[in-house]
Amino acid sequence: NNVRVTGIVIQGPDPARHLQLWNRSFSGVNQLTSAYYYTLQMTTGISIRADNIEVDNCEVSGFTSSAISLSNSALTGAASIDTYVHHSYIHDNQIKGLGYGVVHGHSYSTVAYNLFNYNRHSIAASGYADSGYTAYCNVEFGESVSHYFDMHGGADRKDGTIIAGEYVDMYNNTFLGTERPYAFRGVPTDHQSFSFNICYKSISYYGDRLYAYGGKVVTNNTIGKNIWDLASGNILVKTGY
Repeated sequence: NNVRVTGIVIQGPDPARHLQLWNRSFSGVNQLTSAYYYTLQMTTGISIRADNIEVDNCEVSGFTSSAISLSNSALTGAASIDTYVHHSYIHDNQIKGLGYGVVHGHSYSTVAYNLFNYNRHSIAASGYADSGYTAYCNVEFGESVSHYFDMHGGADRKDGTIIAGEYVDMYNNTFLGTERPYAFRGVPTDHQSFSFNICYKSISYYGDRLYAYGGKVVTNNTIGKNIWDLASGNILVKTGY
């Protein structure tokens, strides 16, 4: 507990997307399945299993699984808390299927003032009930094969629930790409909010996964005032969807 990691560059061995590996493993009639997919070495830059950890002013890139991974405390077994990742450049962690900038298991964090690019998901989580994150003042440069911020749901874990974490709060972030800023994959047990962000495309372009799951509007989700459609020049400041 109570550790700061600051001012270092951690460069991993593999910044590639490995799209063909994914296709051979999971697409078509002759799928080689996950056993083949995981023959590729899965790597992580920083692994956190403790409380009150700070990562700042670092550059972390080139890892197949994740740049920074958070999980339950090795001391107590409970969800780790109070991780703060800030003022870092996190990029080129982008293998299809994994490829995370900051990823959460049983854990809670604040992710702020970072630059993200070429991650499959720049922030992600497995969606356990004892997990959540607050993301603010980050800049997503926009190169990705999927949406930028993520929280898995029960269907991803195959645990028979629709739980997608306890909470996610996203505000004052800038998304400079055509992928969705986030997408619902379940329902949080407490809430999700998205306010005062700048988005490259219109909310209609991104579709209903910003406010619905399984065709139903998520009622404990708040979309506040945001700037939409930066790309067109016809900027729209709008509250809600």
